[in-house]
Amino acid sequence: IKNMGQSNNWLIDELGDLAMATRLMRLSEWTRKDVTRIYKEHKLDFESKWFPVLYVLSKKNELGIVELANAIGYTHQSVAVLVKEMQAKKLVKSKQTYFPN
Repeated sequence: IKNMGQSNNWLIDELGDLAMATRLMRLSEWTRKDVTRIYKEHKLDFESKWFPVLYVLSKKNELGIVELANAIGYTHQSVAVLVKEMQAKKLVKSKQTYFPN
């Protein structure tokens, strides 16, 4: 392999923002896994991905899925999945809304 005068970071230079986004996503994933591992080491049955939901609810107390999603910047589908997981661990409760036909 021979360097023909190109920058050592040519791929990063070429990919620009995409390379930065990929690195930030990887860093975020490593951090999330490390925080989850720390919770487990301290015998806490808690996933770091639940923190934004729990934090917003600690400030607002009661929100719908869409309002919660808007508050944390997630899609309502992903918030629904997180809330379901948290309900299974009895970390949150939700009210069912019924719409008559």
